[in-house]
This record gives sequence, structure tokens and C-alpha cells, in this order.
Amino acid sequence: MQGASKSRGGSFDVTLSADGLAYDAAATGVELSLEGSQFPFPVTSTLAGVGFGLRVPVVASEDDQPFGASFKITELVLPEPLWSMVDPTNAFPHDPITAEIDLDGSGRFLLSFLSDSDMAELQRGEREIGTLSGMAIRSLLLKGAGATVAATADMTFRDFPLPPRKDVKPDMFGTADVRMTGVTGLLNKLAQMGLIPAAQAMMAAGM
Repeated sequence: MQGASKSRGGSFDVTLSADGLAYDAAATGVELSLEGSQFPFPVTSTLAGVGFGLRVPVVASEDDQPFGASFKITELVLPEPLWSMVDPTNAFPHDPITAEIDLDGSGRFLLSFLSDSDMAELQRGEREIGTLSGMAIRSLLLKGAGATVAATADMTFRDFPLPPRKDVKPDMFGTADVRMTGVTGLLNKLAQMGLIPAAQAMMAAGM
């Protein structure tokens, strides 16, 4: 298998201090190509933009510390041969696909990510990362195949352990705003094509 990519430009930023680790990378005007024996045809694609960001504390503290993450794929154009495998009858628009999320939160981090002993204890299951206090989805956008989902949310948690445990149910409250367009039609078409069970499509559409 072999592939290649190029872009018009981008950025890459890393910061490490007692306040935490911040990592951000982005590129615009991306062109991708991939071919190999595993694929029936060469795959070529373009993206208007792609990005990834991460902000996490690195030292332990009894006080709440902020964290965050972001991920963005903007206007991913899939090749028509690939669309024809998924949607041979052109049941829905073959529009570019966008998936973007930006979230942040706060919590008490009870171990240091720069400590070898703390990380070893975490891997052995002898330490918890800490507790989650709050989580906010600043923006969420899913767009493609004639449907759009946009959402924001702001939630507060009461001492929810990280990583989550099956024996602890999240005690949380807050608000969420979700706006959807074309989702019901997309679900119905996917059910007609047999890609999802009809009963699940009806349940989701009713909700």
C-alpha cells in the first residue's frame, strides 16, 4: 500500500508547562491519494481543512484544572467509486462531509502525567486519573448526505471518576441545544437500503 498527501499550508503548536500540555495542529487545502492491493481502485480525496487539538493538565492537584479537545474534518470529498459502493442508487446527496467538535471541561487530576511511577500505577489499575467536574461542548457539527446536526451543551458532574467505572453512575445536570435538519429522511433512506434496521430507524426518527 502506498499513499501521498499535500496541503496548501498549516500550523503546528505545542506548549508544555506547569499549567499543562497544549497541542494544536491544522492543515488547509488537503489532497490525499491511496492505493494498494487491499483497495479495488485508487482512492483520492480532498479536504478544505483538518485539525486536532488537545489541552490537558500534567501535574496532580486537589483543585479543579481545565482540559479540552477539538477535532475537525471540513468538507471531505469522497470519490464517486467509493460512494457507489455505499449508495449505488444515489439515494442521498453525495455532498462533502464535515465533522467538527470542540469541547472543554474541568476536573481534579490526582496523578502527574510526567511521573513514571504514577503512570505505571495507572496502567496496573492501582490509580484513578481523578474526577470530572464539568464538561461543555462548545460546538458540534455533523454534515453530510443531506443531513445536518449542530449542538452545544454545558454539563456539571458531581465527583464522576476518571476513567468511568461501571459501578458509578454519572450524577450530572445541565443543558443541551441540538438542532437537526434532514436527519429523518436520511434514516428512512438508510433503512430502505438495509444499512440499519427499520425498527431502529423508526425509533430514532420518533425521538
